[in-house]
Amino acid sequence: AKPVPAKPVAAQPKPVSATPPASTAPAPRYDPVDALDRLRALATMLDEGLIDRSEFDAKKAKILDRL
Repeated sequence: AKPVPAKPVAAQPKPVSATPPASTAPAPRYDPVDALDRLRALATMLDEGLIDRSEFDAKKAKILDRL
């Protein structure tokens, strides 16, 4: 039997990403009430053992830096 040559495959265009490119803009500022809610939630996660002290301190610093 004679081999059948393979058909060429049409090039597929690259899919367009739905996510925008990373921005170099500074992080948005938090409303003080929103920051307080975030800190309370963070403290609850610490108390329940979901995060450790170093994670708590790092997240807390980020929240406070955005005020």
